[in-house]
Amino acid sequence: MKYSKLRFVAPLLCMATSGIAQYTAQILPTSTGQGWALGAGGNQIVGTDFAGSLLWTGPDYDYVHLGADGFDSWGLEGVGGGKQIGTGRLNDRSHALMWSGSTGSLVDLHPNGYLSTFGRATDGISQVGDRAVLQGGNISHALLWRDTPESVVDLHPDGYQSSIAYGVWGDTQVGMVDNQPVVWSGTAESMVLLPLPKGALGGAQAIHADEIVGSSSGTALRWDANTLEMASLGPGIAVDTNGKQQVGSGQAHAVVWSGTAESRLDLGQFLPGVFIESRATGIDENGTIVGWGIDSEFAFRPLVWTPVPEPGSLTAFAIGLTVVGLLRHRWGRAECLLHRISRF
Repeated sequence: MKYSKLRFVAPLLCMATSGIAQYTAQILPTSTGQGWALGAGGNQIVGTDFAGSLLWTGPDYDYVHLGADGFDSWGLEGVGGGKQIGTGRLNDRSHALMWSGSTGSLVDLHPNGYLSTFGRATDGISQVGDRAVLQGGNISHALLWRDTPESVVDLHPDGYQSSIAYGVWGDTQVGMVDNQPVVWSGTAESMVLLPLPKGALGGAQAIHADEIVGSSSGTALRWDANTLEMASLGPGIAVDTNGKQQVGSGQAHAVVWSGTAESRLDLGQFLPGVFIESRATGIDENGTIVGWGIDSEFAFRPLVWTPVPEPGSLTAFAIGLTVVGLLRHRWGRAECLLHRISRF
């Protein structure tokens, strides 16, 4: 039988590029040995331990505590563009807070005259969150800032009771209005409802580039930010996206999707040691995933999953490149080599 060159090269190249995503997972260092990682972006991770708020920086994940002088307590929730956002507590009132990598960089985003404000997310240029309308109540208004308290914009649309903004990317903000997922473009009047299955309730949690993610009634969802077309990721809760992959949790396990329900990958299988529960809370532009887990000693551990090529695909890729090189010079010898390989 006469073998064509194309028949040999194509299968090898397919093997080289068809590997399934794999990850290495590790526990992030903290001053107490425990904690939670809550967000990732721009080679930074934010979270907390029992000693305070933490900022980790890759690739070695060195960390610093971000303080908030003058506040009774505080916590971090989001990170992006070299800035970190969260909420501080002062005299029974909450204040949205922003840092730029150090305690001394703290900016209090709380405008004069507001009861309580909460910082949820930042892309490094804008910040979003919400404010309490009634002290001690559950009615809130979504807010948008651009680095200062004076820049605040109330995104709450007329005719609705309560709203929260959870994500921001450029000129677009996403969140929830009266248990419906929504998208804004910088003003209350620009609000648009995102589609949901008929009769369902839900919310949008994050946006990156052209993708929005959220959940409805135990189903993880993604929307195209341009067309607003909805797609189901299957059972679970999606909380963050890097524009290509989506992360969240399902059945007490951290999970990652790559745009479809069929692509769902259980991140619990990569954890170091025995964990009885895990959650993915953020993903950065490079696909690094962060979250937390509860180990067999019931301790909370901050976690990071780093994507790596599947070992099998690396081997296939190396073989493919070797064979292609041989084909350029001596097809006859390459053909013999392929015959030998096919015997195993």
